[in-house]
Amino acid sequence: MRNENEIQITIPDDHPIHNDNYMVYRYVDGELVKDESYQERLIEEEQEKQRKPSKEDMNAIAILELAEQLSLMKGGV
Repeated sequence: MRNENEIQITIPDDHPIHNDNYMVYRYVDGELVKDESYQERLIEEEQEKQRKPSKEDMNAIAILELAEQLSLMKGGV
């Protein structure tokens, strides 16, 4: 069963959508157009994810900080 808002179109083989992220295209006035602002937002979100340390990295940092605190409590340097 199809959604009543769903449309079906034929896309030419040479359309840029075939070599791009299809998620950044919108159907506007009978044409597929690239949504540059949405693409930029997706890129920024991905870059933000990559800047954040992973859970494994956060655990490693926490263990190192804990070891440092223990060392200081035992009179280490």
